[in-house]
Amino acid sequence: MKLKNWYVAAMLLAVAACGDDGEGEQRTFSYTVYNGELNNEPAAGATIEVYTTAQAWLDGDSPLKTMTVNTNGRIDTFDKFPSTAVVYAESGVYNNWPGFLTAVLSEDPNLVGTLAGGSAVYDSFFQSFEEVSGKSFLISDVLVNGVSVFNSVSVCSKDNFLMLRRDANLVYNEGGDVCAGKAALQEFPMIIFPKNETTPVIINSTLFYRFATSWADVENYVYVKTDFTQVWFKTNNGNENIVIYTKQN
Repeated sequence: MKLKNWYVAAMLLAVAACGDDGEGEQRTFSYTVYNGELNNEPAAGATIEVYTTAQAWLDGDSPLKTMTVNTNGRIDTFDKFPSTAVVYAESGVYNNWPGFLTAVLSEDPNLVGTLAGGSAVYDSFFQSFEEVSGKSFLISDVLVNGVSVFNSVSVCSKDNFLMLRRDANLVYNEGGDVCAGKAALQEFPMIIFPKNETTPVIINSTLFYRFATSWADVENYVYVKTDFTQVWFKTNNGNENIVIYTKQN
């Protein structure tokens, strides 16, 4: 069976329900995993981990349970899990982050007490994103029409830095010298898609992944160099003003 849609696909699969524990909060579940960049073939042998919440994964908590999907990419289990449970799936370098962060398992309308769900896992830049999570990207240049004007940048801005967080948030830090009227620290969610839905863009002959953000001052886009060594912002409509942050070792 192949799926035409690359995004998270709900697979409401039949599985016998065990009933709840009297608290109305725990369910059994059925889950399906596909390799999204292999024509959505079943991810046989993929590992899935069940967490109480996505935050539990972000915090590095131990999963409630770790399982291996069968040859059809399916897991059917009679174990009970909280209704807030999420499933992190991976198959080799393929995974379903960050889609699972917002994909709480849904209750099967045909089977009371049973949660169901599914996902496609993608080979992507997700692993690289996680590797640079928490690293500092220090402001290193400002270009106007391709010419550096960094020497004229205010001293209070030259210690500004960025961090990419594991939960796909961009953290903007004014550094120790906070410019007048600026917040010392701000966070902006980044909208991240699987690699095959994220077309790299070229700015000044440099290849980037482009992410949407809620940071209106940078036109709602942030550009991360494909080797994850730099983060750029275009602050005007064209290339007239580009702020460059370089990763620090």
